[in-house]
Amino acid sequence: MAAADLILTGKDEARLGGLLQVLCDDARGRAAFLVDRYGRVLAAAGETVGVDATSLAALTAGSLAAACSLSHLVGENAVRSLHHEGEKEDLFISVVAEEAILVLHFNRQTSLGLVRLRVRNASRQIASALTEIAERDSSQDRAALQEELSRITDTDIDNLFAY
Repeated sequence: MAAADLILTGKDEARLGGLLQVLCDDARGRAAFLVDRYGRVLAAAGETVGVDATSLAALTAGSLAAACSLSHLVGENAVRSLHHEGEKEDLFISVVAEEAILVLHFNRQTSLGLVRLRVRNASRQIASALTEIAERDSSQDRAALQEELSRITDTDIDNLFAY
């Protein structure tokens, strides 16, 4: 599965967002984001108002890429998770299904151990959901959607952006 190739419907986003909300509730997190390795936000839940999710996704993808490069320098093959500890707020970043990245924002109201446990459980469910979406995308639905997208003209795009 390549998360960058996923075509998410509103139903898919709601499903992934629901899984992220359960994670927030179970881990006492403030917000959770699911992003791909290219920095695209796939879903979000929790206290996301005021958070620049696009920047968070891009910086998370870059941070994980940098950590992976560092790990290769010391002989490791991969990085599974990162923990950014601030004075009051923390981020826990975990790779899901090799292509997606789960970010949980939490504070001192919860423990890192609880976060790790809940993220591990949520990662399995999210990986399963992403696999189902990818399998669906590789079937006739993807072909039908691509046909529909190929009908969009430059005039349609101009009208969309009011040029």
